[in-house]
Formats: sequence, C-alpha cells, structure tokens
Amino acid sequence: MRLKVYQLLLKIGVIASLLSFFIISNAFYFPYITGKQLYLNVLVEIMVVFWVAMLVRYPEERPKNSWISWSLLIFLGALLLSSIFGVDFNLSFWGDTERMLGWFSLIHFVALYFITITVFKTKKDWLMLFDASLAAAVALALYAFAKYDGGKNMGGVNMTSNISTLGNATYVAGVMLFAWWFAVYGLIKTKDWTARFFYGLAMVITLGAFFFADVSGSQAGFGLSVVVFFGLWGVLHKNVVIRKRAWLALGSLLTIGAIMFSFRSAPIFDHNRVGKVLRDFSLQNTTLNTRFYAWNAAWKGFLEKPLLGSGYGNFALWFDKYFDGSYYQWTMSEEYFDRAHNNLLDILSTGGIISLLAYLSIFVFVGFYLIRAYRSGRVPLLELAMVVAVFSAYFVHNLAVFDAIANYILLMFALGFVYWLTAVPEAEEELADVKLKHADRRAEKKIVDIDDRREIGVWLIGGLIAMYLVFGINNGFAKMLSSSIEAAGSWQSGSISTVTEEWKKAMSYKTSLDRDLRGLLATQIFGNYSLMTKQPEASKELFALAISGLEANLKLGPKDSMTNLWMSQVYYYKGLLYQDITDWEKALEYVDIAITNGGEHIQPLLFKSGVLSTLGKQDESERILRTALSWYDGYWVAYCHLADIYLSQKKYDTQALEDLGKCLDYSEKAGYLNADELKPAMEAYDKNKEWRRAKKAGEIIYKDQPSDILKARIDKWMILAE
Repeated sequence: MRLKVYQLLLKIGVIASLLSFFIISNAFYFPYITGKQLYLNVLVEIMVVFWVAMLVRYPEERPKNSWISWSLLIFLGALLLSSIFGVDFNLSFWGDTERMLGWFSLIHFVALYFITITVFKTKKDWLMLFDASLAAAVALALYAFAKYDGGKNMGGVNMTSNISTLGNATYVAGVMLFAWWFAVYGLIKTKDWTARFFYGLAMVITLGAFFFADVSGSQAGFGLSVVVFFGLWGVLHKNVVIRKRAWLALGSLLTIGAIMFSFRSAPIFDHNRVGKVLRDFSLQNTTLNTRFYAWNAAWKGFLEKPLLGSGYGNFALWFDKYFDGSYYQWTMSEEYFDRAHNNLLDILSTGGIISLLAYLSIFVFVGFYLIRAYRSGRVPLLELAMVVAVFSAYFVHNLAVFDAIANYILLMFALGFVYWLTAVPEAEEELADVKLKHADRRAEKKIVDIDDRREIGVWLIGGLIAMYLVFGINNGFAKMLSSSIEAAGSWQSGSISTVTEEWKKAMSYKTSLDRDLRGLLATQIFGNYSLMTKQPEASKELFALAISGLEANLKLGPKDSMTNLWMSQVYYYKGLLYQDITDWEKALEYVDIAITNGGEHIQPLLFKSGVLSTLGKQDESERILRTALSWYDGYWVAYCHLADIYLSQKKYDTQALEDLGKCLDYSEKAGYLNADELKPAMEAYDKNKEWRRAKKAGEIIYKDQPSDILKARIDKWMILAE
C-alpha cells in the first residue's frame, strides 16, 4: 500500500477516536463508559495493524527516539509489574465495567499516542488535529447546554447528572481544559479574522461548559494555567511592552480574583454560579473532606507496600482497610471508593513508588525537551506557554480526580504535540513531502522485495490478532454487557425461572469482566427478594448461581470487603427463605470477613446485628451496634436498629428512650420529617388507638399501648412513615 494511503487512513482513525466522546450505549450498564471504551479498543486494534504494516514497509517512517515515548512504555511496564504482584491481577489487567480502565485499556491509549506521532508530522497536521479536538469539545458543550433544564432535575447549578455525553462533570471539565487552550493557541496563531472569530467563540463556549461542570479542582487547575501562561510571557518575551502587558493582565486577574474570594460570603454571590464556585473553595466542602479520607488511605497503603503497591486499580483494598468512622460526619452515603481521587496518590498506592516515578518522568521529560527546544529556537514562546499551561491545568485537575477515556485521548494528543515540537528535527517537516514522493515512486515500481513480504506477513498475522481482539474479546464484552441488561430487566416477567435462564445466559460468555455481572446478580436478589418468596422452589437455582458467582469473585480478591458482605447477604436471604440456620451461620462467617477487612465501615456491622437478631441473639446484636456507634456516634441508623431491639423486647428504660429519641432526632435532621404532615398523622393515631411504623432502617411493629413518654416519641416515628 502506498505511504500516503497509510498516512491518510491512520490520520482519519486518530481523528475518529474523538467520536468516542459521543457514544452513549443504553444497551450496556454504565452507558457513558463501556460503549466508548469498546469503540476505542476496536478502532485502535485495527489501526495498529495498519500502523505496523506501514512501518515494516516504510521503515524510515518509524518514530524517532524520544524519552517521552520511552517514559510512557516504562510506565506501562511498571503498572504491569505491579499488577502481576498485586492482590487482584484480573482487576488490574482488565479493569471493571464502571471505569473500563485496566491495563488492557491503557495500552490502547499508548498505542494511539504512537500512531499519532507517526502520521502527524507537519504544523498543518497538528492544527487540524487541534481543530478536530476543539470541535468535539464545542459539540459536547452545546449538547450540555441544550439538555440543561435550569437545575430542576440536578439539584442546583452542577450538571453532573446530565453533563453532556460523558456522564460525569469531572470528565467534561478535563476535556474543556484541553480544548480551551487549543482555542487560545489557534486564536493567537492564525492571522485570518474569520478563523479568529470562531476560535474566540469556541473559547467562550468551552469556558462556559467548564464552569457549568462546577468542579473545584479543575477550576484551580484552570486558574494556575492562566497564571503560568501570562507569567511565561511576562518573563520570557523579548518585547518589553508585551512583557509589561502580560504582567499587568496577570496582576489584574489576581487582584480581581482575590477581591471576589475575600467577599465570597456577600449577598451578591447568593444563589448564583459565581458564588458557588468561590464558596466551594472551603475546608468545609464535603467533597474535599471525603477526598481527604481517600488520600489518607492511599498514603497508608503506600507505606504498607511501597515498591509495587496493591496492584494497579486495586485502591478499594486500601480505602476499606483504612476507613475511619469519622468519615460519616461528612456523608453517610458514597462510603466505598475504588479510586483515590488523586492521580498521584492513586498510582503511588496501587502501583508503588516505581510506577509513580515512571509516571512523573513523562512530565519531567516534557519539561526537559520544551526547555531545550525553546533555548535552541525550535519552540516559539507561544507554543511553550500554551503547552506548559495545558499540562499545569491537567496536573492540578488530576490532584482531585482521576483520568477517564476522553481525558486520556487528549493527553495523548498533547504529549504527541510536544514530541513533534521537540523530538523531531526541524528539517524533518521540510523533508516530509520529499520522503512521501520517494516512497510512492518506490511503490510504483511494484518490486516484490523483503519489505513487501514482511508487509504481507503483518497483514496476515496482525489481522488474525486484531480479529481475535475485536471478535473474541471486545465482542464478548459487548454481548455480556448487553445480556446483563436483559437479565436485570427479566425480573419484571414475574417468573424466577425466566430470571434464572437470563442470568445463566449472561454468564455463559465467561468474559474477563464478569466480576461486575456476578456482583449485580447478588444485589438484585436483595432488591427482588419478595418475588423469590412467592417462588421458593424455583429460587434455589438462582441462589446457587449467585453464590457460585460471588465465590468466583472472592477467588480473585479474597479480602474484598464489599464482596464478602454481598455473600453474607445472599446467604442470609437464602436462610430466611428456607429457614436454614446453616445459611445464617455462613452469613455470619462472611460478614466477619467483611468487617475484618472493612476498617470502620458501619454497614457490615449493621447487617451482622440484623443476622444476630434473626438468630435471637439480641444481646450480641446490641453489642455490635454499640461498637458501630463507638466508631461514629452520629450514625443515626444504628440508633434506629437499637430502638427496633428495645421495642421488640418491650424495653422502655431510659437508655431505650434515649436511643429511640436519637433515631428520631437524626432522622429529622436528615430531612425525613415533613412538618406539614404532623397534624394528619396525629389525627390518624388518635383514631386508630394503636401505632405501627414501617421503618426507614429496620422494621418496628408494636401494637400494645405504650407509656405517654414513649407515645410522644412514637407519634414522631409515625410521621416518618408517612
């Protein structure tokens, strides 16, 4: 194949990677993630065959030696090493369906980088790629604006629940950071006023979407990047006037920002986006404080396994092990993290110091090459300032989040641009057309030489490998994911036999991502237990399927706290349905493992107390709940469980009433009490002359007339039921 054809097809493929931004696969769980990665996997796997064949046929086109490229490969190698010696190789290598960011996915991004630096060789090429990336970002932004409903369904100004086609505000913020600086570069670089208008418009649109995303860490990154950009102009520009203007602009921006931040509590900032942005930078920010706990767990995990960590992607082990009960003072939800929400600490804790140093070396060599090329005159100040600003923004952005598919793609483009700016000799661009013509003349001779035979060999062997990856691996993932949706929806049929067959079908593909599928079946059993009670005989096979699935997951990660908790719950419900005490004993066995490896997570304790209550061991159940409250005494659900025990025992002493009161008081603070329903609820009580309360946490049913003091408490309890 002619060189120009190879190059054209690969350029189209690189640009086509941006289409992944817009894929939403409702046929899969995690529709914003899985379809994107599967598309990118297939695209890159096909492109690699073309790329290798081109390099074999035209060896002069091979990428030049660069420590940026070597650092990427070393980083991949370090992560693979940590995965091999980590706690769960399957999770490290393949990832999970929620993130799709295992080592297998990472190698596709690195392959995209190498393809990009091979075929994008001229200034025109890179402007085209930046324009395509900017167009994709603008389309994302416009889609987000079109779908925005004023916060009615999203609880305020944050568009996280519907943030364009990426599904998460942090991902959008990352894309807009890159895109905004691409627009700045194009605006300054072009001399065409029409083009400048569109670049300026793109800057406004992407910046608007960026602040709509409302991610504090990303906003800090953006602020730093602006400071870096103007600072470099102020220090390095040869024109004194421009240097002064740069310092004036920077000083003005910093002054305005400082004033606004100082007066962020002023009424003018109430109920508007600017005020929310300013006020989110606070040590009282709930998200920031939950991140502190994740970072602390990551650091402790690193100290435990400093060289290779727990294995790439295995952060949940550390978060659970070092979970502190005081976490609940910030939120009683979202208490299980699978990422450290800090890219450096995530890599450090899961990949160890070796992986982190390899990762940091990428940016060290970016800086080294940029400085060297700037001093030699190869890189103009504009390119230097833009690239440093982009990487500054990206680096700070990742101190509070982690990379995702869209961000990885743009990162590879940015690294590729630095490679082109610094690692490719200046004469390379000038000779590109000459080399292309020479290669085409060579191809026109139609001489079958050793290179031709090697090219054919690549097409045969590479084609077979690509077919296996596309149809054997990725297609298997797609079938499993699609089938899992059908299985999850089969509960609506009302037939346990149908449900069982659908889940057996979903599991029949036996893919490397079945972990999440098996966990999903377990959690669905909890939510559909009432249907199973109506068909106990048919439910036996479904219970067996769930247990065997979780056993397979525990072989991959025996100490996983959540999986052990799920296994305990499955055995508990099985024992409840068939009244088999051996199942409840199994439930206690697995929940104890969950507690041992779960730090101060209170959920496993609450569940264990429920199992003990079922077995009639009320004293032990109460002791477990007291342990939970010693970890965090504001966990009101535990008080509600204690109240359940006391009321079932007709125990109305001071301690019982105090705990019941705390349950009700915390429930009120949590917003469960509707004051408007107070009067009708009291009237209903007076007419009924008995009280019944279907609980929010645990079930309390008691029909005897209580004392006046308890009656007042129960009246409040009844209101919560409404």
